[in-house]
Amino acid sequence: MMLPTWSAATSAWCPRREWSARQWSRWCWQTPCDGSSEATASMRRSPISVRLSLPMDNLVLVGFSCSGKTTLGRNVARRLRLAFVDTDRFIEDMTGRSIPDIFREEGEAAFRAYEREAIRRIMAQRNQVVSTGGGAFIDSENREKLRTGNLVIHLQVRPETVVERLRNSRSGRPRPLLDSADPLQRVVQLMADRKEAYKAAHVTIGVDDRTRYELVGELRRRWLAWHRAHHKPVPPLPLGEAARQRG
Repeated sequence: MMLPTWSAATSAWCPRREWSARQWSRWCWQTPCDGSSEATASMRRSPISVRLSLPMDNLVLVGFSCSGKTTLGRNVARRLRLAFVDTDRFIEDMTGRSIPDIFREEGEAAFRAYEREAIRRIMAQRNQVVSTGGGAFIDSENREKLRTGNLVIHLQVRPETVVERLRNSRSGRPRPLLDSADPLQRVVQLMADRKEAYKAAHVTIGVDDRTRYELVGELRRRWLAWHRAHHKPVPPLPLGEAARQRG
């Protein structure tokens, strides 16, 4: 099995030429490329743009399938004006195949290898909200990469909620858990198997009986508090310098 090649220096906002805009937009909420004329002009116009463009870490969402990682991740990324990356979508674009096809043609071991490579590439970038696959955080190599320099939040969901959401899903994707003789018991068992790994997250948030608005607000607050605690505030620009940048 050969993994697709990719330059680690490629920015999450500036995809390589061979990647189409449609492919990129499927998994990454884009902002202007750092070297583009649009980004440069924006930075010259506003000192705030310069300050917000300074390096930041990633907000990583982990948890069981149907815990809301993708939906909440996309929404909080918009609120924070960060890029959004879904690891499953990244793998599909990286390999040119759907995840069900990878499982069917190469098996789970091959998929996990692709997943590790995808996470390695994604973690080479910053300013992202990253939604991970349900089993990604179980792998110790992934866990180390995701935890290093990033805020990892575990979205905890009840087994009954998972089964209900799986049955009501309109995504069109295969749902192997529903093929079990007792889906609820299967979910309970998998959650028990993954419990220790999920404890490695920096924060755990229960998602049951809460609105999307409440959860996005809490994720945003947790991120801002974590970032303030780990990074020195950026001092305001002198008035003369700010005027020159606006001019």
